[in-house]
Amino acid sequence: MKPHRPRALGSFESAAALTHDRWPFLAVAVVRLERGPTDEQLRRALDAMQAETPLLRAHVARDRAGLHFSFDGTPNIPLEVRDRRDEGAWQAVAESELNGRLDAERGPLVRAHHLRPRSGEGPAEIVLAFHHAIIDAASGQHWVSELLRHCADPGSSAVVAADGLPPPTDALLPRGFRGLPGSLRRAGYLARELRTELAFRIRSRRGPARPAIPATRNCRILPREMGPVPTAELIAEGRRRRVTVNSALNAALTVAVWRRRYGAKPMTFRSLAFVDLRPYLKPEVPPTTLGCHIAMMRCAVELHTGLGFWDIAGAFQHRLDRSARRGEKFLATSLTRCVMGAALHERSFRMAETALSYSGALRLAPAYGPFRVRGLHAFVSDIPVGPEFTALARLDGDHIQWDFLYLAEDMDRGEAEMLADDVLRIIEDAGRSGHSVKVIDRPRPVEGAA
Repeated sequence: MKPHRPRALGSFESAAALTHDRWPFLAVAVVRLERGPTDEQLRRALDAMQAETPLLRAHVARDRAGLHFSFDGTPNIPLEVRDRRDEGAWQAVAESELNGRLDAERGPLVRAHHLRPRSGEGPAEIVLAFHHAIIDAASGQHWVSELLRHCADPGSSAVVAADGLPPPTDALLPRGFRGLPGSLRRAGYLARELRTELAFRIRSRRGPARPAIPATRNCRILPREMGPVPTAELIAEGRRRRVTVNSALNAALTVAVWRRRYGAKPMTFRSLAFVDLRPYLKPEVPPTTLGCHIAMMRCAVELHTGLGFWDIAGAFQHRLDRSARRGEKFLATSLTRCVMGAALHERSFRMAETALSYSGALRLAPAYGPFRVRGLHAFVSDIPVGPEFTALARLDGDHIQWDFLYLAEDMDRGEAEMLADDVLRIIEDAGRSGHSVKVIDRPRPVEGAA
């Protein structure tokens, strides 16, 4: 095991650390297995992965120079083992993890739960909670895959070298986005964002009322699955219209929240989208390297009752394409600490109404030795200044797995279930119709609502 010197946190990593200081900000993965490992197999695999992966031996230290990862004296990854009561037992564990703080200054920046079958063999779940500064969707799937491989074959070695600790994202941006050229571009981008924010606040005074920022925060999860037929139809129709799955799913989430929460009134609607930066960094950072290399992009669209679903999906596509041409994903990630710091300090406006992270096709193998994978769920803690309704989605074989998340302070379970059902129904209609579905139809009411 190669010792590592402290390494300064980058902008996104620092934003995650500052957010976690205020509220737990974790990425939680749930691996569902037809047959799980023994407690001993999982314990050995966690120890092996921690020995091979620098960020699993890290904790967040502070000094006059700022925040940095330190690697000395970090304890072993904690593992809690409990009997699996029923098929849904993992959901309560996942919610508890999303709302529970990690001791980032002591480390490690991950903890694990094993929900084992009472009878010794049978379905099981492994629940993993990571500090968001050390993981993204790309490396998370690889890390889960490696963990299962170690469980099945304790003598296997890691795919990456033990010294695989990349610099922060900011140091790996393309040349034109670092140094003086990068500073000038960031200044221009920040000025545009400030003008956009000011215009948004002025227009918002005339639009529908927006929910208050809650004083407390309790994350609740809602997994949903979109079947093979609507998934295939959506992909085919999106290809015909040259609209990505990401933009289509973002549009469905937008339409559902706009109709149910805002009565489909004209407004500027903002959504957060996330971009995987790994393929664009210099040098490129492969998914085999644990870390967080993403950009958080805020995408605003003007909504009114004359629009159809594919009009809104096309608007998202246009915004994201234009942003990509300008290289704004690189500028956005460099300014994440600044943006999050302002949001946490001001607490006057929520950052967006929705957020979607679409990670594409699931990259886990169907089985690792005797351990057959039933599915993967993933969630990221929301915060009071964050969106009202968020989702992580991925293509799992022939269907799309949706993992919705909401705050109990914003809505009850009934409304959240109605929103999730609306999203799936909107997508089904859009994929099947072959034309631009109008989005002004009123949703069915929540039972018991006035």
